Amino acid sequence: MSRLSKPRLSLVAKPQMAKVGRSHMPRPEAGGWSPPLSVSRDALLENGSDLKFRHLLYGLLTIGDRLEVGRGRFGRRIGVSGPQYSILMAIVERGAAHGVGVSALADALHVSAPYITNETTKLIARGLVEKRVNPADGRGALLTLTEDGRKSLHRLTPALRLGNNIFFRSLSKKQFRELCRMVDALVKDAPAAIEAIDALEEAGRRAAAEPDDLEALSKGKK
Repeated sequence: MSRLSKPRLSLVAKPQMAKVGRSHMPRPEAGGWSPPLSVSRDALLENGSDLKFRHLLYGLLTIGDRLEVGRGRFGRRIGVSGPQYSILMAIVERGAAHGVGVSALADALHVSAPYITNETTKLIARGLVEKRVNPADGRGALLTLTEDGRKSLHRLTPALRLGNNIFFRSLSKKQFRELCRMVDALVKDAPAAIEAIDALEEAGRRAAAEPDDLEALSKGKK
């Protein structure tokens, strides 16, 4: 789930093409051809190769897939979807005592507010979440778990702890903190990457831009 806004980007001035240094040129294979580099930042290359970077991406995709499977398993145990399970957990984390608003939940889970509204409506119908008026302004709504909602999550505790302990057992405390920092940085930059790709597609539709414009456009945004 990702909340990705798509603002209209000005592409009137065509960005100047960036020069690709020798260290960014792909190494030819035995057959005389090699695929172009998927990234050109020196920090992400090793001896001019992006193989390590590709290895990282495949690993991240695998981790994301496994986490999604696990989330689905947890949700299934209490009769909800994986995303709905995450919403229940976020309500507990953000507003166990007094409740939490829709916008705060959306920010925590990196999704849109309408998505939260739609899914919490289903959870309210299932008797796991309740909504009340925010006493601070008399208008906004606060979401909390019902007694059934709290009991459902309590039943999950043994499986949740077991799965998380095994999944992250290779991390030391120091590595865990560093991983949290790096993930926060990647989450922050992800929307800008999607916007850059969308902008390039728009430029291609407008001016039949060459594929090489991707590097120039991304560098212009850095």
